[in-house]
Amino acid sequence: MPFDILENLKKVLPPSSKPYHFTNLQSTPRESSPPIHKPKAQTPTKSIKVEHLFTLFHEQIPILALEVIVYITIPHDNSKIEKLIYIAKADSTGLTPQLKIKIRDVIHVFMQWLYLYPVKSYFSDIKVKKIVDYTSCITKAHDPFVSRAQRALHILTERAKGDSEYGMPIVTNVSDSKENVVPQELIDDSSKHVTRLVMFTRAEPEYLFPNSKKNKHKHISSDSQLLKWWLKTVSTTVVNTFETVSQRKLNILNSETAQIKRFFPDDMWEVGDIYSNEDSIHSPAVYCIPLLPDDPKGRFLEHLVVENRIKKVKLRQFWTELSIRQEFRLGIIVGLIGVEGVAKTDFSDKFKSTVVMLNKTKFNSIKQMMLEIDYQETALETEKLYGDLLNELEEVEEDKLFHELVVKYSVRPVRVIGSNSNGSTVNTINVLGVRSKKKQRLV
Repeated sequence: MPFDILENLKKVLPPSSKPYHFTNLQSTPRESSPPIHKPKAQTPTKSIKVEHLFTLFHEQIPILALEVIVYITIPHDNSKIEKLIYIAKADSTGLTPQLKIKIRDVIHVFMQWLYLYPVKSYFSDIKVKKIVDYTSCITKAHDPFVSRAQRALHILTERAKGDSEYGMPIVTNVSDSKENVVPQELIDDSSKHVTRLVMFTRAEPEYLFPNSKKNKHKHISSDSQLLKWWLKTVSTTVVNTFETVSQRKLNILNSETAQIKRFFPDDMWEVGDIYSNEDSIHSPAVYCIPLLPDDPKGRFLEHLVVENRIKKVKLRQFWTELSIRQEFRLGIIVGLIGVEGVAKTDFSDKFKSTVVMLNKTKFNSIKQMMLEIDYQETALETEKLYGDLLNELEEVEEDKLFHELVVKYSVRPVRVIGSNSNGSTVNTINVLGVRSKKKQRLV
């Protein structure tokens, strides 16, 4: 059955007399540097980066949001397609305590949708890089150019002689080169699409909504609570949306194996990470670890670049040195979660119907708008985000940007005591029994 994100959200949201609204923003897929650096001989055929931002509103007040970055990478041998899902940030405002929303259930729906998102769609929507060649178009003899003006004068002279197209730059798509072409059969074969989910957990009072930590109804978890919460969420979504799962890994640096195992949601999990195996453990870490935004592993890789040790530190040494960095030595629990397998895919026409696709500049502008609002308990201020989104995306119709979710109270038929379904009178049985009158004691 096709996955309808709106219908699935309705199933997990509590009833309300006012409608909810949901936005599903996505950046236009674009070619990018691969998240994991590889030796020149193993440079991936292609790498694509996409950003997703899900936001749920009630009466124009934001409730929660999830920011995710997806990388699609095709190895140099075109043997498979790797889909890396990085959970960047998730946050709630604490502004609607009366609704009793189960945040995990909503995040669960968002993550299911991400797993099922067809890799093929990312390729069909991709914004291809272009190469502009300004030299090959100058084909006639000329003295060496000493300035841009002299080059322009040469072009104008030749055009005046009748060659109106002379000097026009040659524009080609990067994907047009033979070494950059991804076989169509690989794109179509979802059994060769490997999905990886990676994230790290570290308790913070707020992630996406500034000053929301001051809201008394916002639940702020401890490190251990947050890790357990995410592990249960990830475990549930994987069971529902993966065809096969090859790895479920958890690592907590500076913790004993027995301590880590206490966090496992079930016995399918193992201690470790999805980057290390017998072959990679002795390889340079830079060839195994993805460089992700606002990620402690990525920050350490950048530190190794500064120290000129980026290709000297092997993977085993990387984990050892990472564990003694300050952000892991303060007594806090930082969980490194990784899952790998083959996810199911939804090719239905309706699957992407809620997506509003934006270019990189516009998408970043929306994220910046979210960070400029004070989410402390002032409804007038927080409703500003709803209006700002409408103004910023005025070219998008309101009902296409904000998808309405009406969750009604269920109404049960009232049965009149003393009558059955046919309207005839029936005897009523008092299941409480009859209390006998207390006997008086004789004096």
